[in-house]
Amino acid sequence: EAGLDFLLADEEPCLLEVVIPAEEKVFPMIPAGKGQADMIQFRDLDRILAERDARRAEAQKG
Repeated sequence: EAGLDFLLADEEPCLLEVVIPAEEKVFPMIPAGKGQADMIQFRDLDRILAERDARRAEAQKG
């Protein structure tokens, strides 16, 4: 909370790092190593998970 108080009190640009556990789903998100053009929206989640599951199933076959 102290970091947030400092951020709100300062009139200069600031950066606040917020660490979120990997298992939490917070949207929009930018995958590691990607840019803003690769941003994932919540509405994309079902498609992305289905694609991942299909790749895993295919890898287990071969």
